[in-house]
Amino acid sequence: MGSLQGSVINEREKAAVRLHVYGQVEDWRLLYALAGGTDGNTPKTTTHYISKWKNSVKVQAEIDAQRREKYADDQRLKERLREEIEEEQEKRGNEGGSEPPKKAARRSIDYTDPRNQREKLNQLVNEAEDAGEALDALKVIISGQRDDRQAAKEGKQVRAYLPISCKDCPLYQKQRQKLTI
Repeated sequence: MGSLQGSVINEREKAAVRLHVYGQVEDWRLLYALAGGTDGNTPKTTTHYISKWKNSVKVQAEIDAQRREKYADDQRLKERLREEIEEEQEKRGNEGGSEPPKKAARRSIDYTDPRNQREKLNQLVNEAEDAGEALDALKVIISGQRDDRQAAKEGKQVRAYLPISCKDCPLYQKQRQKLTI
């Protein structure tokens, strides 16, 4: 049962860890069995061996190594996709017979400001290549206008009353003056 307790990780253990890291298997009993720890018939005492194997230095080191490898793979994939998208955009820009679009310096836009939100929505409606995108943006615009009209009709202001602190309370001040006299 405790055959996986050595200090060197074997290929079956690496494969089991890879299954865990890449999100295929979360069941450590199954991973332990796949690594060669048991034949699937797991008595209660096996839980101890599973925990000991899972938390061993060799398995934790392998998990860390494979997570770093997965992260690097993900970053390479993102970069490749980004490059493909840029190439596609350049190709689309060149097909129109004009120069490829120049990359403008990006500035920070505060979209919590309703004015900036409206400008962006209008831009999305005007530049949408798909009718569905334009329709979605128009729905958001209409919804915002409806909310504005409703708020104007109600004309209500929300007031919040905050409690005063003891030192500002008139009753407290009166009592304090009596005690100091």
